[in-house]
Amino acid sequence: MPWPAKHKQNSKERILQSAIKLFSSRGFDGVSIGDIMRDAELTHGGFYAHFSSKQELYAKVIPVAARKSFRSKVSPESSGKEMVHELIDHYLDSKHVDQSKPPCPLAFLVTDVANREEGVRSAYRKAFNKAASLLDKQMSADFPDSRNKAFALLAMMVGGVAIAHAVDDEELEKSLLEACNAVGASLIE
Repeated sequence: MPWPAKHKQNSKERILQSAIKLFSSRGFDGVSIGDIMRDAELTHGGFYAHFSSKQELYAKVIPVAARKSFRSKVSPESSGKEMVHELIDHYLDSKHVDQSKPPCPLAFLVTDVANREEGVRSAYRKAFNKAASLLDKQMSADFPDSRNKAFALLAMMVGGVAIAHAVDDEELEKSLLEACNAVGASLIE
């Protein structure tokens, strides 16, 4: 008897969530399909019912993780400058850097993606553009040059988190996040 369709979707979701967590903390080369499936508490062979390769999964994880990360950092009721302020505060936070909050692949996979094939780089580009468009949309009522500000703000946030994650000095991490937060806030005032 075949598995119900809901079982297949639940399995795929578990694989995606495990892949987000593991790729964000170890990068593409540091994770095997077996690692992902063990973390998802599924059998290794079950992977291929959902994905043809680890590269395909990696490309699928990027937009899913970016959406999840951004949604977790803002309340659904906020909009406009209020939403952008919330996003800045929650994105540039030590809990995001240590991945206690859903990690954003734009920050945690930025250098890893640069060394991958076109399909992965394309997925990253699309996720970045979607995030920038979201910021642009929220800022457009208040700023005539909102697209440029959205690009600058997003690049600063992604870079700030990536560098904060890379340094081994808590005071430097804290100072970096505070500086990025202050400059980000000034961009939308």
